Amino acid sequence: KAQEEADAQAKAEAEAKAEEEARLQAEKEAEEAAEAERLAKEAEEAAEAERLAKEAEEKAKVEEAAKVEEEAPAPTPSSSEKISVISFETLKGKKKPIVKMAAMQQGGVAAAKAEALKQKSEIDAQRKEEAQERAAKRKIEKEQEALSRLPNAILIGNTKKPSPELGKFEIVASKDPEKPFKFVLKTEADKVVFETSPMKTKPNELTAVMFKDIMQKGSFTFTRSLSGGIIFKILDARQRVFYTSRSYLSIQDAQRAAALIKKYGLSANYIDDTTI
Repeated sequence: KAQEEADAQAKAEAEAKAEEEARLQAEKEAEEAAEAERLAKEAEEAAEAERLAKEAEEKAKVEEAAKVEEEAPAPTPSSSEKISVISFETLKGKKKPIVKMAAMQQGGVAAAKAEALKQKSEIDAQRKEEAQERAAKRKIEKEQEALSRLPNAILIGNTKKPSPELGKFEIVASKDPEKPFKFVLKTEADKVVFETSPMKTKPNELTAVMFKDIMQKGSFTFTRSLSGGIIFKILDARQRVFYTSRSYLSIQDAQRAAALIKKYGLSANYIDDTTI
């Protein structure tokens, strides 16, 4: 019995280690994607800053020309000239006409900078939206690529984006010739967290829908077995026993196993029929 307990403990530790490694790998991939997006954004911001600097330089030249124009004697403008948006005057000693802009007269460089900041804000918002759209598109493509390797996948209900990252159901062959099928629930790392006894009738989409309904509306009860271990039972909405687990060394081990079944039972959204 001590050896069995040690084996069970070792198995539980190995499973926990595998789950932790999978979690760490997912975090690493997320960090790498975020870093790539950050570098791309910095490059875009540097290019935008250079463009704004050039615009500021050009506007400063226009401001200087307007200042020279204001210092030169000019006739009193008529009412029609006051409301003109653009007027032209040729200054003494200048060969080219100077453009007097109403916006420059009223706000000068400050107004131009404010407009530039507004445009930059709009561009940043647009780029952010486009980046989000690209990320969503890549996620869908990744899910579709994963499913393309599963030619026997059966979608559950109205699912449009089935993903192995949410776990999956499987129809597998049993060793009983009279009951040749088993219905299995796996994590995204292909770890089995639930399986039925051999079944005579082949499971299908309705089997998965029923299982998900029990996970949503049913309950779990935990008791001590005759051997001293902890077992749990899955009850449906009418409190009928749907499943009885194996014996676990502690209540914590049993609770973790039950939590995995509920988590992946609710999230899994397709069936992989491996018997075809």
